[in-house]
Amino acid sequence: MILSRRSAMALLATARAPRGAWARATASFLRRRIQAGVPWAVYYGSVAPPDAFAGYALVVLDPNYPFPIQDISGCGATTLGYVSVGEFSGTSRFASLLDDKGMLASENPNWPGSFVVDVRHPAWRRYIVETVAPRVLSQGFSGLFLDTLDSPLHLETIDPQRFQGMRAAAVALLGALRKAHGDIPIMMNRGYPLLPDVAPVVDAVLAESLVTTYDFAERRYSFVEADAVARHVALLAPAASSTPPLPVFCLDYWDPDDSKGIGLIYARERARGHTPYVATILLDRRVPEPPRDA
Repeated sequence: MILSRRSAMALLATARAPRGAWARATASFLRRRIQAGVPWAVYYGSVAPPDAFAGYALVVLDPNYPFPIQDISGCGATTLGYVSVGEFSGTSRFASLLDDKGMLASENPNWPGSFVVDVRHPAWRRYIVETVAPRVLSQGFSGLFLDTLDSPLHLETIDPQRFQGMRAAAVALLGALRKAHGDIPIMMNRGYPLLPDVAPVVDAVLAESLVTTYDFAERRYSFVEADAVARHVALLAPAASSTPPLPVFCLDYWDPDDSKGIGLIYARERARGHTPYVATILLDRRVPEPPRDA
């Protein structure tokens, strides 16, 4: 499916629906709490009970989290439910709800069984906006955490003729989510090339693996090269120039037993004005920040 320039511009135009008043107020409240040093976390495990997140400002969770989401909200946290918008996993709890598997483009080599999706397909946008998002929100989540946006953008980069229009379609998808669910907080993970168009419709951006990464082949954590960090920081510039500025959260990965290394990562991210969290690559355990003098 190749999009004409006219079709692409029409899709981009649908992304202009602004954030709702409640979402703006929630983002402002979160910003104040985060600036005051209240922690946040991403957790895709199933063991930590709701009271483990007491005192947290924000918690991103997998929709398969087995405890009542309202119990975490009752502890004072804003809760965001994970939604993969650029990849589809056959093991997803929503897998049976997608009828047309023909829109799956290629398999992610790092995550076998997860396929990059052709987000230009109208059925995919309907699936995310009308099926997945409402089901996640019905569990009691405050808002949505949108992941895997980089995957369709990468396809357009490596094969622009075949995948022309992936970026425009991703922008339109985020705009459609905002229009359909206007009063919820939305955080997007990476997808930096989308920021000039979607900054007005999301409430925060997550810079995953900005200063550290995980080598799946070597099974080890490492720091990202300085030039790569600089490139990604430059791509985040539209977040800072947005009105109001879009908060940048950072998720880095490290050995949980290396308190000194984790402390260094927190310090580096805060020096850039970011709000960091450091965890294991599987995000299946809660890793508290070590004492600042550790």
